[in-house]
Amino acid sequence: MKKELETVNFNSSYTLEAIEVFNDKEFITLLEDKIIKNKIERVIPEDWLISTLNHLKK
Repeated sequence: MKKELETVNFNSSYTLEAIEVFNDKEFITLLEDKIIKNKIERVIPEDWLISTLNHLKK
């Protein structure tokens, strides 16, 4: 799933949903990094990433 997060795009909502289901806190840092990269790449709606990140931080 970590590899999938690296290549996440507009078709990757299932990857983010799976991260939420597993609730693996290890993804917090990876999501934070992806949000930063996505500001330049703009490959996925930022709110999707933020939503998943917020879910993990609960």
